[in-house]
Amino acid sequence: MRNEDTNTENLVGGSSSATSQPDPQAQLRRLQVEAQGVIKYLDRVESLWVNLQKRSGGDILPIDLLAYFLTEVESLLPTVLSGIYRVDRRTYEFTLERCLPAGLRTDLENETRLQIAQGNFALALRRSRPTVCTRLSIHHYHPRVRSILLVPLVTLQEVHGMALIANERFEQDIVPYELKLLSILAGQTALALESSLREVSLQRHKADLEQEVLSRTAELKQVNADIHRRNQELETELKKAQDANEQLTLADRMRENLLSTASHELRTPLGVLIGSLDVIREEWNDLLPAEGQQLLDMCTRNSSLLLSLISDLLDVSALQSGQVTLRCQTVALTPIVQKTFDSLAPVARANNVKLLNTVSQEIEVYADPGRLQQVLTNLVSNAIKFSKKVGAYVLVGAAREGDQVTIGVTDNGTGIPRDQQERIFKPFVQGESGSTTATKGAGLGLALCKALIERHGGRIWVESTPGKGSRFFFSLPAGRERSPVADSPQQPPQTTSAS
Repeated sequence: MRNEDTNTENLVGGSSSATSQPDPQAQLRRLQVEAQGVIKYLDRVESLWVNLQKRSGGDILPIDLLAYFLTEVESLLPTVLSGIYRVDRRTYEFTLERCLPAGLRTDLENETRLQIAQGNFALALRRSRPTVCTRLSIHHYHPRVRSILLVPLVTLQEVHGMALIANERFEQDIVPYELKLLSILAGQTALALESSLREVSLQRHKADLEQEVLSRTAELKQVNADIHRRNQELETELKKAQDANEQLTLADRMRENLLSTASHELRTPLGVLIGSLDVIREEWNDLLPAEGQQLLDMCTRNSSLLLSLISDLLDVSALQSGQVTLRCQTVALTPIVQKTFDSLAPVARANNVKLLNTVSQEIEVYADPGRLQQVLTNLVSNAIKFSKKVGAYVLVGAAREGDQVTIGVTDNGTGIPRDQQERIFKPFVQGESGSTTATKGAGLGLALCKALIERHGGRIWVESTPGKGSRFFFSLPAGRERSPVADSPQQPPQTTSAS
C-alpha cells in the first residue's frame, strides 16, 4: 500500500497539469491503476470491518482491543511510535494506557502535553474524527516523525479515549481514505470497548446478585431452621400445656364430684342433727343448766353455719355444671332488700351495725327473687363481718341506667387491698383483713354471687380503699313491666339497727 501512495493520491484529486494533449494509452493505464487502488481500498474496508465485528463481543478485554487497534494502525501508516489514552469516568482525565514501543513512553507523554496545550486534543474531540497535527516537538528527538495523528475513540454516548500516532508522512501525504479507515477502526474499537465495559459491569452485577442470593438463601435457611426448631419447641410446650390442662380439668371434675357427693352425703345427717337440736330445745330446754343451754346454742349455731356452707357448695357445683334453673320475673327490689335485712338483723345487732335501705320503691328488676336475695344476703353478711367496731353501717342503694339496674352494697369497714379485688370472686379465695378468725369462711360467698349474677346476664365488681370501706356493685336487667306509681314524695330510707 505504501508503494501505491502516489497513485492513490491521484484518486483523491492530486494530479499534475498537462501541457499537451493526453495520450489515450496513458489515460487507460492511469484509470487501471486508480481502479486497482479503489478495489484494494474496498477490500481493506471489508477486511477491517469483519475483524472489528469479531472483536466487538463482551468477552474481549479492553487491553486486547487497544493492542489490536495499534496493530491495525501500524499496518495502515508508517508509524514511529503510538499510544492510546483512556478516559477516567470519575475524573474525566486522560491516562496513558498503552505505548508502542514501550521505551518511548516519556517522549510520547511530552508530545501529548504539547498537543493538549495547543488545543488539538479538544479540536479532535469536537470533530469526532482523526485530526492531523503538524506543530510538534518530538521531531527533534525522532527526525523520522513528520506529523501527529489524533484519533478519538468515541461513540454516540461516551468518549472512551484518544490515540496519538506519530508517523513518517507529511500531512499532504496522508490520503483521505486512510483517515476514513482510521475513523472506522476507532469507532468500532470504541463500540467494542463500550460493549466490553458493559459486559464487565453486568458480570460484576451478576456476581454481586449471585452473592446476595446465596447470602439471603443462607439467611432464609437459618431462619427456617430457627422457625422449625421454635415450632417443635412450641409443639412440645403445647403438648405439655394440653396434658396439664387435661389433668387440671380431670382434677377439677373430681373435685366438683367430691364436693357434690360430700355435700349431699353431709346434708342429710346434718338436717337430722339440726332437727334433733330443735327438739331438745323445745322439750328439755328448761331442764338444762345454763352451761348446757350455752352448749346447745353453740351446737345449733355451728350446725346452721355448716348447713349454709354445704348449701353454698351445692350451689357452686350446680352453677358450674349448668344445672341451676332461674325463675326470673319482674320484682320490686325494695321488699327483697328489706327481707334480707330482717333475716340478718340479729347478726347486725350483735355487731352494732346499722342496716340502711335507700332503694326507691319504683325500681324493679327482672330476676329470680330467691337467688337475688341469696346474693344480697352474702354481700350484706360479708359487710357486717368486716365492719368497724364503732359507727358501722351497711347501705344498699340502686339506680336505673337504661335497661339495666345497678345495685350497690356499701360499708365503712376494713376495705380490700387493690391486688385482691379481682381474685376474691374466685372459689375458696378470701380477702385478707385485720379481723379475727370470726370473719373467716370457706371463700364461696362471692364466687356464688358472681356466678348467679352472670347467669342473670349482669356483672359484679368492687371498689374499695383499705381502711375506708368497700362498695360492691352488681347489675341486673330492669323490670320488663313497670307498674304505675303514684306521684308521691320518695319515702325516707328504712333503717334496721340494734337500738
